[in-house]
Amino acid sequence: MSTPTQSGREHTIVSMRQHVTRQTYVDRIVTHPRGAVVEFPVSGAVEGEAVAHVFAITCADWVHPKHNLQYSLGDAHGGHKDVKCHLLTNAAGVTPVLCYQTRLSCRSVKACGYVGPCVPAAGVPDDGQVDAPCQTCAGASCDSSREATREVFNKTLGLYAALLSRGCSWPRDTRAQNADATGWLDATPPHGDGIPLDARAMEPSPCGGHFLLCWSTSGSPFLQCSEYRNAGRAHLKLSQLGEFNLIYLDALLTDNRPVVEALEKLAQTDGYGPLATCDFMATWREQKQLCRNGSLERGILMPCEPCPTRFDMYVPNDLEATPYIVLVSRHPDPKPTRAPLTILGKFQNMVRDLGWHLADATPRRLALNSTFMASLHQELDWAHPHDPALSHLHPSLGNSDHVGRIIQDLRLELYPGGTGIKGAERFLAHQQTMPLPEQYLRCVESVSIPGHEPFIIIICMLPAMSQLLITTRRPSIDTSFKRADSYQEFEIEAWYPEQKKSIVCARAFTTSQSAPAHYHLFKRIFEIVEHDTGRPVHFRHIHGDGIETIVADAHKGQALGEPDCPMEMGHI
Repeated sequence: MSTPTQSGREHTIVSMRQHVTRQTYVDRIVTHPRGAVVEFPVSGAVEGEAVAHVFAITCADWVHPKHNLQYSLGDAHGGHKDVKCHLLTNAAGVTPVLCYQTRLSCRSVKACGYVGPCVPAAGVPDDGQVDAPCQTCAGASCDSSREATREVFNKTLGLYAALLSRGCSWPRDTRAQNADATGWLDATPPHGDGIPLDARAMEPSPCGGHFLLCWSTSGSPFLQCSEYRNAGRAHLKLSQLGEFNLIYLDALLTDNRPVVEALEKLAQTDGYGPLATCDFMATWREQKQLCRNGSLERGILMPCEPCPTRFDMYVPNDLEATPYIVLVSRHPDPKPTRAPLTILGKFQNMVRDLGWHLADATPRRLALNSTFMASLHQELDWAHPHDPALSHLHPSLGNSDHVGRIIQDLRLELYPGGTGIKGAERFLAHQQTMPLPEQYLRCVESVSIPGHEPFIIIICMLPAMSQLLITTRRPSIDTSFKRADSYQEFEIEAWYPEQKKSIVCARAFTTSQSAPAHYHLFKRIFEIVEHDTGRPVHFRHIHGDGIETIVADAHKGQALGEPDCPMEMGHI
């Protein structure tokens, strides 16, 4: 069995300059045992320094180390055959092993478009009446004051951003009558693409008014829509503005540019506000297109400068003889955005163990599922009194969108037709291949009736439930639950003295509760009962035996739809 050329135990780091190929060399060599998962391989401490990682693998079920890396690889890649790797030698330890060399580059990162150098603060105009930042105080009191100022500023900016995006939600009704009184002017006509000339210009609210900062006779500030009056008190009015910077808010509402710019530049010196640079970044693997920060506008993620880093990977032509893979890296650690295949496989197995609960599983419901949480406790060997989060298994699983995509892929494995009407039809076809006593899903039908919106009915009942329904005399019906989205859950149940309990005789799901929908539903249920028992459903007032009464609530659709079925059966 051939081994790496450096001496020492596994997991050791050897500082030495050694050739990888005839033209390239590394400064350090790190060895890893079989099954090691390395997401952030040790890289050079200075520019140009390279580190080689030698991974021992199992030929039967080996995983390429590149699949565990958190870097966004892909640009400027290529490969060469029969490259001699001097870090791996034959059994005699003399001849370099021939390998397939793969060269991948880092795709760099995406940064917010508002990233840039900090701009020094400008002077404050006298008419703005803005206090300059404290220059004399120091220590904890000054830090506390700045933190409070920052919080008030951000709350004020957030309020203004909400007013911009939401406005006054009262319908537009009096704009034409009060245009002269309000003085509202569309001073910022849109470009051809519909974007206002000035991003700060306030868009007209749905009611057509704009917002005013006013003061009551007692000196209390309040904010109200310009259309608010005695005859229109439904328009927006906000009081309790004591936690906002009223000077900044009034300047934003009145478009007082000098005061707004002065306050925002003062905030910029402390690292916050709309003029502060944004340091948000994302990897290319993430699907984000907009920055998660921003009150007035979310910045567009732009590609940063190309990353010169290269990853060289050497896979021996004969892995049986040389079960090692070499990876040479020169890169700082990125943010973890992808779970290694080993950890991902464990997470997928825990989700698969949910069985039919996978049909409606979501990242949030996983945390509420006792079976999944028990598996997570066991996998993490969790000993704390509180429950672990998915991010404890791997940081990338803290992204609910990422977890949702994994769940959807697993859901399609269990339900290839999905969990909608197509999936139900596929499951019905599978149920029909089973013995009759085991068939539970009995009907999946899309019904179109002239003059009525199409609807869907899904009926679930075992043949044993049909036997119960044919013998009951006083069943009750109700639409009690709504556990499936867009579907109403319908039940027929009855009291059985022998068992001393109520038993559900039929369960159905429907998208309509109209009289025609209930008529069609009852008709299909009675057909299934006759098919299972060989006896038609009888009603005592028509046939002399059978069902005596049906207990129902005051639902109009049930009251009108159910009697049509026995009436039709009575004429047969």
